[in-house]
Amino acid sequence: MKLFLSTTTVRSTPQAIGRVLGDVDFTHTFVFMQAFGVVCGYHMSNDGHKLIGTDTVPDHHHYDSMPYSLRDQRDLSVLNSRIEEWANARWGDGGLGRRTITCDFREVTEAERVWFMTKGLYIYTSQLLQDVAYRLNSGVNVRRVTAVSESMRARALTPVDTMRRDDTRRAWHKGIRYSADGFRDARRFCKMMGQMIREAIHLSDSSHCEDVFMDNYDSDSALHHAVFNRMSEVMGNNGMGLHNEVMYCDHIDSTGNSGRVRVNGRMRHYCNACMENDDLVVYANDTDEHMLRDDAYYDDYYDQWLSCEPDHDEDDDSDSDDNDRNTDRLMSYSTNVLDHLSPDTSFTSAPFGNFLLGVEFELVTRDSMSDSVEDVRRQLGYEYCVCKSDGSLPDGGLEIVTAPRSLDEHIERFSKWSVSSDYSAWKTGCCGMHVHIDSRAFTSLTLGKFIMLINAESNAEFIRKIAGRHPLMDSQARSYCRTEAQTELTNPSKALKGKSSDRYTMVNIANLKRPEAKRLGVPTYDSGRYNTVELRIYRASLKKERLLAQLEFTHAAVMFCRVASMRDLDGVAFLKWLKTTDNRYPHLADWYGVRRRPTAKGAEPAEVKCEDVVPPAPAHERRHSTNYPLVVDQGDAALAFIDQESLHAEYGEVGDTSVMYFPYSGADDNMIGAEDVVYSLNRDTCQWHLQPAGTFTNSFAIN
Repeated sequence: MKLFLSTTTVRSTPQAIGRVLGDVDFTHTFVFMQAFGVVCGYHMSNDGHKLIGTDTVPDHHHYDSMPYSLRDQRDLSVLNSRIEEWANARWGDGGLGRRTITCDFREVTEAERVWFMTKGLYIYTSQLLQDVAYRLNSGVNVRRVTAVSESMRARALTPVDTMRRDDTRRAWHKGIRYSADGFRDARRFCKMMGQMIREAIHLSDSSHCEDVFMDNYDSDSALHHAVFNRMSEVMGNNGMGLHNEVMYCDHIDSTGNSGRVRVNGRMRHYCNACMENDDLVVYANDTDEHMLRDDAYYDDYYDQWLSCEPDHDEDDDSDSDDNDRNTDRLMSYSTNVLDHLSPDTSFTSAPFGNFLLGVEFELVTRDSMSDSVEDVRRQLGYEYCVCKSDGSLPDGGLEIVTAPRSLDEHIERFSKWSVSSDYSAWKTGCCGMHVHIDSRAFTSLTLGKFIMLINAESNAEFIRKIAGRHPLMDSQARSYCRTEAQTELTNPSKALKGKSSDRYTMVNIANLKRPEAKRLGVPTYDSGRYNTVELRIYRASLKKERLLAQLEFTHAAVMFCRVASMRDLDGVAFLKWLKTTDNRYPHLADWYGVRRRPTAKGAEPAEVKCEDVVPPAPAHERRHSTNYPLVVDQGDAALAFIDQESLHAEYGEVGDTSVMYFPYSGADDNMIGAEDVVYSLNRDTCQWHLQPAGTFTNSFAIN
């Protein structure tokens, strides 16, 4: 929440006969509040002008007489120019020069902020907050803003001396002082939670207890935090874990509802409410992550938040291709493909019909970058794709990004692509293919089943064969497409409610805008720009039999989830369904050998003959002459492995993650080095999972 003052001063000029040069005719002051992406304002009264130090005031006293032309503004720079236009239209002398009008637009000083939060609290600040709530859509933000506004009004209407006289009627409860009403509410809450905790211990199930707590949770109540800490302690002593936790923002929320925010160089977990607070957390488009608003930079040039100030010098040849709009060269990672390419408009994506797909395909070239970009775009189509840089790729790496088009068009264009021998993807160890699915293809039920199909541990081998990688078996996949917690995949509803907001998961929902995320029933932090569900499972292959089958699998998986029972979300049921699709997915049918085209009659399945073979799933990774298991159970199994290999292990916390690590770097054992071997703990399964080398490099582990 920020406050701004706009002061318009009207002065006499020498042409005004009988007036002293420089005399002030009058001053008008507006106060504006910016919160949750909304700007609201009031015209300050005579008393308001005087109290903030303005001696000459307007000739009326209506603080709420905001001109119509200054309402409903969101951009502060535009608002400033509108105020100048309004002032000149109202008091200008038609160019005769008898008056000069100056407009000063600035954020309030610290002293002025104190005044607005005390003496001006009722007449201005709380009123502005109510207007902000009115301008917002219905939802949690409206309730929060309204509650804050009502609290401000109550404080403004309660004289300090009255509070002192009433102090003798206040009671202490759990170390906190309450009024009579507050005491009754606090005591009722404690009695209710005590009963819930006893029931949870008796049933060995804490889920209902947690639900009741969260339904009554007040993030501003110290009592509620104390009760939660005690509940966590009691549940832990009785062998039960909680699905809620205290986030880095000091608020309590479900682990699945938390979002990751970069704070002081590290990714921290913030609650859902804080993630939705635009005054606290913003989405940095250049780094593809959330960060604190105070640490981010707003780029007016492209109307977006960035992690640092960009260089928009148009005379600099090193400028990104976003500035000069040159699609013929490698474009920057932050390029929005929709600024350059048009989607297919011949049909509209629908939850029971066809839908658009967008493809991101990574490769590495040995040829010059400019020649490779030209080759790719010439063959696939200048109106169909652009090429972008990607920091996760090595030298010579580029990402082909297509426009949203139908599956048939993607198959047709990639089928005709003559892949240069200078290109590589499968064996680079870092190239992937991501497919964006228009979110309008899903209902909430379909999306829940889709998340279950892709993430279920029982489907890991099935997914790995078509995708070429899987996070439970391949280190490359664990870096770019992590799996969901298996405890959240018992049914579609829980899969949606517990869906991780981490964009580096197998099914990424971070691209959804808030209204679409609410329609689908998944957590939202208002960071999305495209309304797509991104499937990130594929290892990039330049072999057409695998590439085309992967594209068809994406479309087919959505269609399968529309009709499949929740109990049939597995590979066996999928292949049975594929046989009934009347050759709708010919390359996928060839891949599995379930329905071959006439030209492929008698041929073996493409999965068998594809040169880009998926290696056997390893159970261990060889590091420092030791076979480290990919997964090891917490407790005795981990200790047995350490003793068997005569290893030295350290334990600690990195942010919100529990780690077990084996120092090899030779430096401070508390500082994880690039050569160290690190495991992270999955608290739901009580298992340690081996992490890719470098994941926690330079992190300080708190023991």
